[in-house]
Amino acid sequence: TMIIAHDAAGVRRQAGIHAERINLLFEELLHGHMWNEDELKEVIGHTPLEVIGGIILGLLVAIVQWMVWK
Repeated sequence: TMIIAHDAAGVRRQAGIHAERINLLFEELLHGHMWNEDELKEVIGHTPLEVIGGIILGLLVAIVQWMVWK
């Protein structure tokens, strides 16, 4: 769980931030010119709040399932 949370909040989030900055560089470089290529996807990772919510939801689902099959 911690590896997945680290990946979701850390690695993928940083990749999204890098994509956002690269898109800004392209925009500045091509100021006013049409850019035919698709922009890099900026929203890749999750915010820390989303990761915490996912952990809580996962725990709740596991507890409910355990109670049902108990």
